[in-house]
Amino acid sequence: EEIQDLVVDLLLDEIEQILRLPREKLDVERSIFDLGMDSLMGMELVLAIEERFGVKLPVMALTEGANIIRIAERITEQLSDEETDSNDSSESDKAKEKHEESISVAASRHGHSANMTEAEAEALSKKLIEDAMKH
Repeated sequence: EEIQDLVVDLLLDEIEQILRLPREKLDVERSIFDLGMDSLMGMELVLAIEERFGVKLPVMALTEGANIIRIAERITEQLSDEETDSNDSSESDKAKEKHEESISVAASRHGHSANMTEAEAEALSKKLIEDAMKH
C-alpha cells in the first residue's frame, strides 16, 4: 500500500503537468477524462508512465473511464509482475506492436488515418509520440 501511495503521488505529478491543473483540483477517484484529459493527453500520459515507471499501459486502459487510483493499481500490478517474470525479447516486441497499435487507434479517432497507407499511419504515430514527449 505504501508503494501504491507513492505511485499515486508520482502519477498526480504527471497528470498535473499534462492538464496544467493544480493538484488540489485533481480528484483521484474521478475519471481522468472527467478531469479534462482528451485522447492525445491520454497518449502523453501513457508515454510519461512508460518513461517514469518503465511500464507500458495500453491507451485503451485509459479509455475505460479509469481514475488515478485504478491507473496506479495497474502500474503497481505490472511492476510486481515484472519482478517475477523474465522479459524475453519476443514479449518486448509484442508489447511494442501493441503500443503502436494503440497509438494508431488514437490517431484514427482524430480523423488522421481515414485513407492513409500503413507507412503514413506509422509516420503519424511517430510524430504524435514525438509531439507528446516534447510536453
